Amino acid sequence: MSEGLKQRKLLFTPGPLNTSAAVREHMGCVDLGSRDTEFKKIQLIIRAQLLKIGGVEKTHECILLQGSGTYAVEAAVGASVPRGGTALVISNGAYGARIGTICDRLDIKKNMMLCPWDSTPSPAAVAAELAARPVDTVFIVHHETTAGITNDVEGIRKILANNETLVVDSMSGFGALPINLDNVDFMVSSANKCIPGVPGFAFVLAKKEALVASKGVSRSLVLDLYDQWSAMEKSGQFRFTPPTHVMLAFHKALEEHTAAGGCPATLARFHKNHAIIKGGLRALGFDTIISDDLQSPIITCFKYPTDDFDFDKFYDSLGAQGFVIYPGKMQGDLAGKTFRVGNIGDIHPPDCEAFVAAVAAYQQGGAPKKAEPVRVVSIGLGKMGTPLNGRIASNDKFSVSAYDVFPGGADRFQASFPTATAVNSVEELLAAVAKAQVITTCLPNTGNVKEAWETIKPALTADSGHIWLDATSGRSDEAAALAEALWSEHKIGYLDCAVSGGPKGARNGILAALVGGTDDTFQRAKPVISCFSDKITHLGPAGSGHLVKAMNNAMLGAQMLVASEGLAAVVRHGVDLNAALKAINGSSGRSWVTMQRFPDNVTTGKPYGFALGMHCKDMDNALRASRMPAADAADDQQAKRRKVEDAGEPIVSPMLELAQSLMHKGKEEFGATADHTETTQFAAKRHGVEFLVNAGDSE
Repeated sequence: MSEGLKQRKLLFTPGPLNTSAAVREHMGCVDLGSRDTEFKKIQLIIRAQLLKIGGVEKTHECILLQGSGTYAVEAAVGASVPRGGTALVISNGAYGARIGTICDRLDIKKNMMLCPWDSTPSPAAVAAELAARPVDTVFIVHHETTAGITNDVEGIRKILANNETLVVDSMSGFGALPINLDNVDFMVSSANKCIPGVPGFAFVLAKKEALVASKGVSRSLVLDLYDQWSAMEKSGQFRFTPPTHVMLAFHKALEEHTAAGGCPATLARFHKNHAIIKGGLRALGFDTIISDDLQSPIITCFKYPTDDFDFDKFYDSLGAQGFVIYPGKMQGDLAGKTFRVGNIGDIHPPDCEAFVAAVAAYQQGGAPKKAEPVRVVSIGLGKMGTPLNGRIASNDKFSVSAYDVFPGGADRFQASFPTATAVNSVEELLAAVAKAQVITTCLPNTGNVKEAWETIKPALTADSGHIWLDATSGRSDEAAALAEALWSEHKIGYLDCAVSGGPKGARNGILAALVGGTDDTFQRAKPVISCFSDKITHLGPAGSGHLVKAMNNAMLGAQMLVASEGLAAVVRHGVDLNAALKAINGSSGRSWVTMQRFPDNVTTGKPYGFALGMHCKDMDNALRASRMPAADAADDQQAKRRKVEDAGEPIVSPMLELAQSLMHKGKEEFGATADHTETTQFAAKRHGVEFLVNAGDSE
């Protein structure tokens, strides 16, 4: 892969758009055939969820269609205008004009209502047009990305008086901008807009009566909406080869969209992004085309600041810094004198601030200026702390000062990562903290994190404003309390950033990061977390990361004990261990233990690097949390919990408790510093078998 392709670019465009790491990973997580039951299930989930987002689960159908958004627009045009019928195309931009072109290609008679591209068509004007020239079908673009205007779909819908079919192109609006689809016959959108999957398919939400009425109307085989829907209903399949990987990615994007708060939360983020970009660029001399009362938060069109402005040079400068924008599409006097900046997709306020800074650098010097590295203080340089913080130190966007309570730890870290600064005394630590913007801790438990706070308090003020990224495996209740205290006393944004994947995952930057804390702090900290994690999940408020990590490791311990017992039994009956693992890993009993721990560590004798004492601590935290009241649970969950408590039934987790006791027995027998895979020897000894069958294969 070329260096240019390795660089992550921020796409400030109307599409394609940035996607999350989880969406990209989900796209390649598995290969599915078009007839696979699992793929059919995912299609059904996607269709149902899109209808739910549109609020039309009972009245509309969702049709998925291969190709870009324009494919689905053309499909809707061909389905909605009856043979011999006439359409009204309301156009105030390039995308309305494109619908007119589609009508021409399909030999559909049309009336064009042409409006200025810096204005929105009024419902009264549309009513007058329809009174003068009646039509069968009306087309309107919900959000016209040519200039960044949201059109009044609801107002136009209300003036339709002659049973006209209404078709809405909501390509860059659906999933964020409010829209009432109750009386919209066809609504078109795409998989890579406000719900940021990857490009490759589009979808139509069609009123059932309108869809059924379109049978035999389409002018195309491939783009026949009725036939596509009919095939999906009958067989659960696309008529032609489906974009399976793209669908998997969109399934994940839908999950993330819902988890983040759905349309209202998405729109709120777009407003924040837009305010930063619009305000920042206006201050640098770039005027907007659209008045503030009409401007949408999706994309903004800016005028060139001077007649001799070199857009190509400007574009290349931003591209060199990892930012991509789009040229404008305006006509007339503004043709060739505008550019567009989008702020949707996986783009967040810190990204927008960085973009404005890049534009400012260009304006000031005409060339990119390298930003000062973010100053990070890293506390805790053990088995996980060293490779994790080493990934941060190896990134030139960060300047790391490393401290460890054990003598020589900081010097060893600097020897491995020469760009880092070794901090060997409390005095040096306080000086580094006073200048830092980010603090990371990777310590044995939350108590140690509190001790670190007490140590560095003299360097903190009432409004220090640091980000505190805590990669300790700690207690969720203590993390929540610590987050509240740090914010109250220092305005420090705390994240419990529990990690999974071991030292090897840390070295390779492929840890899973399980993060708890506020969304604002999470977004600010993502560039740091991305240094060591390619699977980042924001789980909720502070404490969520530690809670899920503890439960993950409790489940891992239980699975390891169960797998070792089952495998010991089959080996005792004469089955080859490697053959058994191969069979199980192709069957429903497989787990991460059988797929990774056994073949990579247990059978080779190579330690994984996770101390048994640390694993027992995580299991203790998990069981403690399972018995605690869920103070922040939803009302219905609270009611169920109170019902259990009032009945005098204790909250128990018998399987996890049994696994916890066996793991502690392993710690007593093998020692706290032993690798956690040693616990598999319990089963091996009881059955009189040997798991170390691939000793020569260890790395």
